[in-house]
Amino acid sequence: MKVKKSITAKEMLEELSAIEKIMIDEDGEGARIRRPMLRSHIPSPRGAYNIIPKDESAMRRGRTDCKDSLLVIVMSERFCREKILEASRHVNVICNETKSIVFWVGGWNANAWREMKSDFENVEVWLKMFGEAAVKL
Repeated sequence: MKVKKSITAKEMLEELSAIEKIMIDEDGEGARIRRPMLRSHIPSPRGAYNIIPKDESAMRRGRTDCKDSLLVIVMSERFCREKILEASRHVNVICNETKSIVFWVGGWNANAWREMKSDFENVEVWLKMFGEAAVKL
């Protein structure tokens, strides 16, 4: 099996913006990140980055290779703290050579980020709120 090249945070952000436009066109105004839509609307090639929530099918196949980029999908503010903690574990324990993280969010908890941002000092971190421009954290 051919190993796919990692994609950069910038490439991922460009693709997320294009995906959001498609999702908004399909769902009309007020579109938001929804689980069923994510199955068919994530950046490709899928094997070029790590993802949270974890790709269960890849884990079942024993594929746990680390990539340069991590995409963290946060459906709502309610799950934000949990996903930031998972990302921290990913970059500090599982894949400590991760170079960039993109949090693609439907809602963001700034207090949770402030409490844990020191865990990400060696990683480029971007916040991409659905339908908005990306911001470097």
